[in-house]
Formats: sequence, structure tokens, C-alpha cells
Amino acid sequence: GVEVIHNPIVTNKIFYTSFEFCLRGFTEEQISFASLLTYLYRYMDTKKRSYYELSSEINIETGGISTGVSVYTTKNRETVVYFDIGGKALEEKSNELIRLMEEIIFDTSFTDKKRLKEILEETKSRIQLQLPAQGHTVSANRVMSYFSKSVAIQECVSGISFYTFIMKLLENYEEKADWIVEQLELVRSAIFQKQHMIISCTVEKDAKQYLEQGVNSFVQRLYEDQEIQELEVIPSVKNEGFQTASQVQYVATGGNFIDEGFEYTGALKVLQVMFSYDYLWNKVRVKGGAYGCMCSFQRTGDSFFTSYRDPNLMETFRVYEEAWKYIKDFQCDDRDMTKYIIGAIGNMDAPLTPRAKGTRSFLCYLLGITEEDLQKERIQVIEANQETIRGLADLVHSITKNGYICAVGGEEKLKKEEKSFKELKSIF
Repeated sequence: GVEVIHNPIVTNKIFYTSFEFCLRGFTEEQISFASLLTYLYRYMDTKKRSYYELSSEINIETGGISTGVSVYTTKNRETVVYFDIGGKALEEKSNELIRLMEEIIFDTSFTDKKRLKEILEETKSRIQLQLPAQGHTVSANRVMSYFSKSVAIQECVSGISFYTFIMKLLENYEEKADWIVEQLELVRSAIFQKQHMIISCTVEKDAKQYLEQGVNSFVQRLYEDQEIQELEVIPSVKNEGFQTASQVQYVATGGNFIDEGFEYTGALKVLQVMFSYDYLWNKVRVKGGAYGCMCSFQRTGDSFFTSYRDPNLMETFRVYEEAWKYIKDFQCDDRDMTKYIIGAIGNMDAPLTPRAKGTRSFLCYLLGITEEDLQKERIQVIEANQETIRGLADLVHSITKNGYICAVGGEEKLKKEEKSFKELKSIF
């Protein structure tokens, strides 16, 4: 009674699988608790053994087990959230892999409040180190959360919103500990229900022989249906500046061109290469002195510009605002145009491992992306020319015209430009 997607790929007798559970109707807090589960699983004792023993068993029997929460936007622009647990093992060890996945999901005990606090503190410390070092990603995701429901939810999974969530759990932890354990149990029972489950399996031969025994046992332990609150995430424009002790900035802006009436085209992949190696490179890196700069135009319409270790702030933002004018008057010779197209195709055609091929195939299935969609995008990339690029000027302008901005950077620099932000915060 569970849907299984089999990706028949030669894997050299390695079995890859992922059990996915759709988080329908979860609130922002519940999604953050689901994300917290991914930090707790495998690092807390189960009813059968200590987490040290569990780790040893996983290493002996499998090639590794991982958990995660992923947020996607389908071809029809519906936001979907999945909790996944998956791993790999030799084909003859498939039942052991699923058995261990079952133990992790259903037998992990959250009642050791001392260990739970240790993991929360480790998580807080890890994020504190990661966020400032990945300021370009942090600022880009944060600025997209102002207008994108899916990215706003992603913030609850792994961004600043999740970090704030962890901080709040640790405030007066002793008073909250019982409530935290209770919430973890409730979220676990809400996630792992049969009607939410779908399996991806990547193996050369018929998947059924490797799945049937283990899945039958797993399914017997799934929780009964339960009603939960309906998810209501409404993006809002915050235009934040996050203050750090750094002397450099990470400056981002963004927008959604589909919301502005434009359509996605593969030519945007060519434009991304052009910006990265021409306009943004010259304006932000060569003249501005930043270590790096990048942009992205996604199939969902969500798009951003961001800089990396940038000595400037509003000067870089103005470079983004003027980007559409560069496109409007764009000219280059045929040789350069060919280089841009080759760069775009190269990014699309990177070699994939069997596992990565299976994952990509499964994602296309979940999101409703067909072979025809991918081929159409490829043709649009190959056939892009100067006129095509110039025709994207208004699309680019639609991304930057609303003045959305988020920056991670030095306190002194941000305070000088305080009028450009709705709020300055120090959270790292």
C-alpha cells in the first residue's frame, strides 16, 4: 500500500533507498521540530542500544544513513515539504539497512534530557559558526523568504529562523524540557503516517525483492492518522541587516519574476553565466573588491543576487539595481556568446553518480518535471543569442525593482546605512 519509485540504474550491486514523508499542514514551529529530529536521530539512544552502539552497527551493516527535511516547489508552483530518511548498503544488506532505519525512526528515545540539551547546544554552536561563514547563502535565502513561501519555510528548516528556534528552546531549558520532549513525540507521530509515505529506490534489478520484507515491517509501525493544524506561512518583507564582528559584508537582493508576469526560460542559465563572469565579476569583484558574487534564476521564479566577503554595502546593491540596463544594451561577439552557452551546458551536464541520478529522477517525479521540460530548457540554452539575452532586461528589472535587501556584515557599516533597512539585528 505504499508508492514506490524504482530507478533502474547500474549501481555495482549497491542498494540506495530513501523513505519520504510529506509534511502536510505543519505549522512553522512543527517544521522546525521536524528539522530538529534530523539532528537528534542517530545521536540519541534507542530502546535497543546506545547511540554509540547504533553508530557502530550502521557502519558495519551499511554505507551510511542520513535524515533531512527538504522544501520543494512543484511545476504547478505548489510548495511541498518532505522528511526523508535514507541510506545505502550492499544489495544483500538491504533488509539490515531498512531495519536500522526503522529503529532510528520509531525507537529513538527523547527522554534523556541531559543528552537532548547537549545536542541542542552543539547544534546552536555549529550554526553560529556556519551562518557568518556562509553569509552569501544566508543573505540570499533570507531575502527570498520575504516573497517566497517555499524559502520562508526553508528558513524554518535550516536558516536564521531555525537558529532562533534553537535559541528559544535553550532559554530556561529546564522549565521547557518536558514540553520539548512532548512536542518531539507529537511531531514524530504526525510525520510517520502511511498516507504521507513514498519510497525512492535506486538499484539495477527489480526493487521489490530488496524492499518487501523490510518495508512490511516498517509499515506495521507507522502511526495512526491524526489531525494537525493547517500550515499558513505568509512571507513578509523585512529588509534586515544582521550585524557581525566582521569587516566584510554579504549583500543580497531578489525577487520572483513569475509573480511579475514573466516565464522561465533556459536562456536564464546563459544569463547567469554571463553575469557571474562579466557584469557582476567586473562591477562587484574587480572594481568593488569583493571576493565573489553570484546570482540565480530558478524555475520557480525565485531569483537572487548576492556577494561574498564584500567591502561595500549599498554600492553593491546599486550594481544589482542597474543590472537590467547592462542586459538591455548587451552586445558581444559570437565567440563569447558560444563560451557563455558552453558554460551553461557544462553546469547542466555535470557527471552524476548512480545515487545522484536516482535522486534527480525521483525529484523530477515529485515536482512534475518531464523529459520534455528538460529538453525544452536545453534547446533554449543552445539557441540563446544576443537578442534573446537583451529580451530578458525587463525580467531582470522585475527582480530588483522592489528594493528587497538583506545583508550580513560589520556593525559599523550597517549602522551607517541604517535607513536602508527596516531592522538591524545582532543574533550571531
